[in-house]
Amino acid sequence: LGETYLLKGEIHWQEENARGHGYVPSNPWILNVSLQENITFGRIFDRKRYNDVVKACCLQADIDILPLGDQTLIGERGINVSGGQRQRIALARAIYSPTPTLILDDAFSALDPIVGSAVFENAILVILFF
Repeated sequence: LGETYLLKGEIHWQEENARGHGYVPSNPWILNVSLQENITFGRIFDRKRYNDVVKACCLQADIDILPLGDQTLIGERGINVSGGQRQRIALARAIYSPTPTLILDDAFSALDPIVGSAVFENAILVILFF
């Protein structure tokens, strides 16, 4: 991310990292577009991948109560979703992306322990490693 200065030594990136990386900050940002567009972020829509990511990030129950489902417009800076929902949407965006490296900066801080554990097990351990 260019946020760290190298004082000594070398940094070796694997060649696959040249394609980019995903980053989920502790204070996520949300676009003023639909929930689906916040996750796909302009990438080609892959229904199976999208459904897998939504399930892994425990977003299906949230989508089910939104007036237009995942087509509901998420207000500026995610004003109509909770902090935990914003965090899970940002994490879903990073996981949906095809980048080989994912950097998490306290990405579970806004999640309660039960949801955080489920997201970690389903999104990080299952989707990212298999």
